[in-house]
Amino acid sequence: MRRFLPLALVLVPLLYSTSSLEASTSQNVQIPVAASQAVNGASLSNSSFQGGAPSGTVIGAISVTMSPASPTLSGSLSLSGGDASKFLIVGTNLKTNGIVPAGTYHINLVATESGLTNSPFTQAETITASASSGSCPRGTDYPDGCTNAPIGSPQYPNLLNGYVIRPPWNVAGVDYHVGYPAGQSFTNWQSVVDVNWTVDVANQKIVCSSSNSNVTLSGIDFADVIVKIDSCVGAVTITNSKWRCTATFPTYVQVLDNRAASLTNKVVITSSEFDQTL
Repeated sequence: MRRFLPLALVLVPLLYSTSSLEASTSQNVQIPVAASQAVNGASLSNSSFQGGAPSGTVIGAISVTMSPASPTLSGSLSLSGGDASKFLIVGTNLKTNGIVPAGTYHINLVATESGLTNSPFTQAETITASASSGSCPRGTDYPDGCTNAPIGSPQYPNLLNGYVIRPPWNVAGVDYHVGYPAGQSFTNWQSVVDVNWTVDVANQKIVCSSSNSNVTLSGIDFADVIVKIDSCVGAVTITNSKWRCTATFPTYVQVLDNRAASLTNKVVITSSEFDQTL
């Protein structure tokens, strides 16, 4: 005789609820995201100075505006533009790089820090170097060098007093200061440290770095030494410096590379003094 299971028992498994593995839940999750800081501006506290001032004259302080304001810029400040080589940044101060004559100059302040918005940030600035009032008593009609003369009093103001007729132009040393600017500080040539050159004390040489096309030596005391310029790629400018020539060292500057063959590569000595004692 055949036996049959009750229908109710067959349907029991179908009455169980959905497995808990198939249940779902949801909630809000907060993920903190740091706001991006941006460089919003760069400015110069002062943009004018007296032309002919000593090298290293402070023109103004550079400030950088950040958004948010904190933290402050921890990156770098640099210069670009056509006249950038005439100036340099020391800390946050803009200074003259050599004697800069009267005129108008254009530079860019560049603030850079990795990871910031608007970096690098570039701000154009116009720098004005004014001529000294009354520094050219004979006027400026003649190209006599007075307009761009360094700061200082004429060394021989009475030299031409006995002349019945004197030149109509400004005479160097009589009507305006010549040589390095008054108040110029000096560094002994053996102690100079710079990325653009190395000093070979034993051979009395200044050896230029091959990676730099133009080199400026400023505020150097070359007393009792024959200056030997060697291995320079481009122009060499020696400014605001001084020499003392003696019987032992009668030569001031000796160029060791083949510079005379090129008009673009040259040595220029400006706003410097030579004291000859033989």
